[in-house]
Amino acid sequence: MDDLTTLLNLGGIAAIALGAVAFLWRVSQPRTTQHADFVLGYPADQFPAHDVVGTPALQALTETQARLLSIYTGLSPATETANVLYSFLHELRAIMDLAYRVALVTRAYGQPTQLDQLVREVQAIEKELADYVIERLLAYEADSQMDLLTRRLAALQQCARDLIPTAEGQVPLLHDEAAARPTTALSTRARSS
Repeated sequence: MDDLTTLLNLGGIAAIALGAVAFLWRVSQPRTTQHADFVLGYPADQFPAHDVVGTPALQALTETQARLLSIYTGLSPATETANVLYSFLHELRAIMDLAYRVALVTRAYGQPTQLDQLVREVQAIEKELADYVIERLLAYEADSQMDLLTRRLAALQQCARDLIPTAEGQVPLLHDEAAARPTTALSTRARSS
């Protein structure tokens, strides 16, 4: 019985350990979110005041959200750019909810000017985010093109080496940059000494 109890205890400990490892693995995975995580615009079931939802300020916030969401869905979820945009989209949703509540409370008095200011601020941030995304995508594209060119040059050099295996027959354009650099006055003097 002692052996059976020990075996059951070890099995229980192993199950707990496996559960903890599975939990840690799941938590540590990068978040791959989709646009379904966001409430889009002002759905009628959650925001029933149609007259408030139709105000220019709230419509502008909805359009900003739609534009940023379309950019976000085009990005790879594991990138820093997607994480920045994801965070802002969550902040924007909270701003949109607050704007709705403010417009709802103040609708008898007309749209407050603070909502117009809020829309201008959000649109300024949208422009900055769009510029940031464009800059990051262009930098990534440039890095990808440089990597592609480097790999193609290495493949071309290998083909040249395979075709001309002897040192006498090497193609001068495919040598290392150091060998192809023009000699300086200092290196010419060192050779003449």
